[in-house]
Amino acid sequence: MDTMERLTGIVEEVIYYNDENGYGVIVLDISGEYVNVAGNLPMIAEGERICAYGKWVEHPKFGEQFQCEYYEPHFDNDTTSVYKFLASGFIRGVGNATAKKIVDKFSEETLDIIEKYPERLSEISGISLTKAMDIHKDYMKKIEIQNVVSYFVKYGISPSVAVKVYNTLGGSAIKLCNENPYIICERVEKIGFLTVDKIAEEMGIPKNSMERLKAGITYVLYQETINGHTCYPKEELLEEACKLLSISQTDGENALMLLLREGKLVSCKKGDIFYYSLPHFYLAESYIASRLMAIATAKCENWSKKISVDQLTDITLSPEQTEAIEAALREKVLIITGGPGTGKTTVIKSLITAFDALSKRVILAAPTGRAAKRISELTGKNAKTIHRLLELKYTKGERPEFLKNEQNPILCDVLIVDEMSMTDSLLFESLLRAVKEKTRLILVGDCDQLPPVGAGNVLKDMIASQQIKRVNFNQIFRQNHTSRIVENAHRILNFQEPLYNETDSDFFFVSSSNGETAVSAVCDLVENRLPNFLKIPPDRIQVLTPMRKSVLGSVALNNALKQTLNPVRKGQPFKTANGYTFSKFDRVMQTKNDYEIIWETKAGIAGEGIYNGDMGVITEIDLENKEMTILFDDEKIVKYEFLKLENLELAYAVTVHKSQGSEFDAVVIPLVYGYPQLMTQNLLYTAVTRAKTFVCIVGRKGCVTEMIHNNTEQKRYTNLADFLIGTKDDPF
Repeated sequence: MDTMERLTGIVEEVIYYNDENGYGVIVLDISGEYVNVAGNLPMIAEGERICAYGKWVEHPKFGEQFQCEYYEPHFDNDTTSVYKFLASGFIRGVGNATAKKIVDKFSEETLDIIEKYPERLSEISGISLTKAMDIHKDYMKKIEIQNVVSYFVKYGISPSVAVKVYNTLGGSAIKLCNENPYIICERVEKIGFLTVDKIAEEMGIPKNSMERLKAGITYVLYQETINGHTCYPKEELLEEACKLLSISQTDGENALMLLLREGKLVSCKKGDIFYYSLPHFYLAESYIASRLMAIATAKCENWSKKISVDQLTDITLSPEQTEAIEAALREKVLIITGGPGTGKTTVIKSLITAFDALSKRVILAAPTGRAAKRISELTGKNAKTIHRLLELKYTKGERPEFLKNEQNPILCDVLIVDEMSMTDSLLFESLLRAVKEKTRLILVGDCDQLPPVGAGNVLKDMIASQQIKRVNFNQIFRQNHTSRIVENAHRILNFQEPLYNETDSDFFFVSSSNGETAVSAVCDLVENRLPNFLKIPPDRIQVLTPMRKSVLGSVALNNALKQTLNPVRKGQPFKTANGYTFSKFDRVMQTKNDYEIIWETKAGIAGEGIYNGDMGVITEIDLENKEMTILFDDEKIVKYEFLKLENLELAYAVTVHKSQGSEFDAVVIPLVYGYPQLMTQNLLYTAVTRAKTFVCIVGRKGCVTEMIHNNTEQKRYTNLADFLIGTKDDPF
């Protein structure tokens, strides 16, 4: 980098700029001489004074220009430059008129005033003290981000990912990286170990550095939590870490033992095998086990003596349903499982009636907003997401903090949690910490569905331990004799082919032999055929796919469906990010929990947090203020800054995993090919059971048959079942 040439000047004009990768083309004014500069110019703004580092090149079309590898901002107090800088839109809410007022008032002192004495901005007509402080905060934040982005661009990290570093580590990102660059891959999901390793190498950190070895092992274990594991076998962990780090097993063992001594990993032995966990996952499962058993074994009154099951519903209940209701009135903790159409909702409604008659306070919850909305509609009782029930508070970091906990518990006599198959270990731990010991806990779910997106396998582990009372429903209750959705879901679990294309049926198959024709068929079905046939608009039809990548992955399908259903029209504002082009009326999905996003509703209710799988519609794209407004399905309104779109995707098509807990009027499922580990029986079952009124599979029947007979589930290493049955060893 020392051999690079340097140009210092003022940005006269931004000719081209790509928000996503930070590539820009500018005209730089160097003491009256104008030079074309192109390259890495993240967050560049007209009027800025910068030092650009790079080299001169001969462009075949544009001639000689300076190729910028990275730049450093150096703000100038010249009033013309400052005005141009402020009017460029760099600071949210400051346009031409406001910029002119500020510069006219403070002249060469403008930037100093904004940074150090922002309250003085309120001396200007039209700028309140609140707006003055907002200008200051946005200016300081943008400068911090710009410094962080410029620092990391030097190491080949794209601006969009560098902003992610800033969002995670804040203004201390550069200082922390200089002290230990490996903290980045520990804390920032989208930067892999190999990328950070290259930064460390450039910084002169040796390959055998213990910080490097510890970070590599921790990174491997963290990656396994993304795959759903809460613990991992020692031999497999060492094998993967040694391969990643190119070190000997002895060096890996030494680093592993040091991590254990420092308390950064926890070990337990099951049989002859040692398993290693990140501490918060180990403690979460240990706490879940002890707390569940404490609640389950606490003394309680037998409420079944006070009410007759026959009084609760006009429907004739099955023996299983009767058993479940009686157990719920008797037990402190109960698990109710069953597939679609087996009467779980009927039992929940009956239990709510029973508890109301007993004057007991009941709270109904579910893991996601869509799941909570669905169970509310089915039971007539308001349900909350687990996050909202626990009252998320503002937090700076990856893990949530809740106002509801041991000191401030949830006040109810009965807590019913639906869609338990979706609930991961960390969320369930937080929930149990807020449940009083006297509260009865009823956990409802479908154990044949996919495991949760987060780490752990709570529902299946509780069932496997056989320590919690469980009632399983097998009998199917058909409300509509012509419906094949429920029947076909159970046929899939019984290794039988679905029944397709019958007269007046709600389950169809459209043949397509390859990915390209399948994409065309899917687009036609969503745009034309199904809206005409079902008399519903396209936005009530959801495409579900097994995978993200490939021709039939959610990314490619979303781009194709976007072009079909809502193409960007001339003059319409749009924003490109994450490989998608977003415009008004697009359906979108949040793909990762973000506990810091502020939302409000039309009723004036405000809060924080948008979660993995939340879906909504873009209602506005504001290019001047660089933000996008989204109305989510649970009525939350959120303004996303363009810099924070990394966890947002189009949602015309979503993966089956992301659809868990949701229900759609109609679903279209493209199945032509896929990886065997994805194309499984329970994935097909989960996809089919997302539909309320109609299913259409597009693809090869041979692929469907292969999935039906592929009932192998990807192994999840967890500790919860062992903890529940008391076979764990003490950690060391």
